[in-house]
Amino acid sequence: MPDPTTRRARTTLSDVARELGISKATVSKALNNREDVSLGTRLRVREKAEELGYRATQSNADFPDVAVVANTLDAMYTLQVLAGLSDECLVHGLAMAVATTGPVEGARVHPLSDRWLRLIASKGYWGLILITNEVPAPLARLATELGLPLVVIDPVQTVSPDVMTIGATNWNGALAATQHLIGLGHRRIAYVQGPDGSLPSDERYEGYLSALRQAGLRRDPMLVIGDDFSFDCGLTAGRDLLSRPADRRPTAIFCGSDATALGVIESAREAGLRVPDDLSVVGFDDTFLAVSSAPRLTAVRQPMHEMGAAAIRALVSLHSGVRPSAPMRLDTQLIVRDSTAPPRVE
Repeated sequence: MPDPTTRRARTTLSDVARELGISKATVSKALNNREDVSLGTRLRVREKAEELGYRATQSNADFPDVAVVANTLDAMYTLQVLAGLSDECLVHGLAMAVATTGPVEGARVHPLSDRWLRLIASKGYWGLILITNEVPAPLARLATELGLPLVVIDPVQTVSPDVMTIGATNWNGALAATQHLIGLGHRRIAYVQGPDGSLPSDERYEGYLSALRQAGLRRDPMLVIGDDFSFDCGLTAGRDLLSRPADRRPTAIFCGSDATALGVIESAREAGLRVPDDLSVVGFDDTFLAVSSAPRLTAVRQPMHEMGAAAIRALVSLHSGVRPSAPMRLDTQLIVRDSTAPPRVE
């Protein structure tokens, strides 16, 4: 059976570009009616493409596709960002195709590989949006060469200022969460962090440290633990922290995600401790997990739906030749519920 990734019109974008003596990126932009290409060039490209028999799929011409690549579809954070992307796509007459970077058995092409990028560009995709993925410089360069506008939501590492990024005010959210716990009277406050090298996790850690410094509290590296944003990470971290002697055990734990916070709450239940009577817990994200947990979770709300919507609007702006201010950071908000209280007085 022939490889489906090779099934395309005999004439390629490269053929059209070579005939006109211009770049393939310019041809792609012209065929996608990008306003940063002159009208004369767009008309010349269309005429040459028709002459050579190059055709993009009719569906892409009428209802352009946006490629969205997430690191996983298992997280509630990702699903809420996708909801914002989907809703805003409908507003602008766009369709959305979603993939993940996780391994897929039998896959003939892997998302974000050079081959995959060239494939979606050849099929007339309107742009590329990444959710919590790495953005290597070669990937960003190839997307530019292919005329494929790129927007990144919550990149996991610092990226080139040339790349449009959207995220939340992680530092401010963590500062507010930690200050809330300090204001309740807690002094031994742990932080359960995300993956090593994760930019959002590092920003939250810095906000946590800033709150401690402002309150004159000493940083205890033994109270910083964890390596993921998952329930299992919170469960393992909570078991470790809560098994320590009483004078070294935290009275409050700030978690890098809601799922991690639920894992910590489960570890407290296993240890015979009550939340918030014996332990205060704060999450980050404010997904539906926060309001459905028992007790209801105090959490930092990041505007996940709006982050997705903002990414589509940024893509539309890039197509019109207007580059939005980057990086874009949307405000977080601390939502106080039932999982935090003053520490128990012995």
